Amino acid sequence: MTSKTTTKPQADQKAAGPTKLAKVETVALWHAVNWMEVVLREWKRDGFKDDQDQAQHEVQRQHLTTAKQALRKVNQLRKEQKTCKAVG
Repeated sequence: MTSKTTTKPQADQKAAGPTKLAKVETVALWHAVNWMEVVLREWKRDGFKDDQDQAQHEVQRQHLTTAKQALRKVNQLRKEQKTCKAVG
């Protein structure tokens, strides 16, 4: 019998803590949003099974739009955080 062990992936940069954003965290969010965009593009390219499938795609596309807006806000917060750090 084999046992599975799980380890956390090591990032080049550590997380900045609960109230600060690290570059590695914002990059990870960008990758997640980008992946969602790729999945939705391929889903549309492959065609929809029925009207319900197409409606679900539209819901997910709206989630993607919201995620992109949130990512822009996160990037702006990180930029402001970096500026405050340089000034302070």
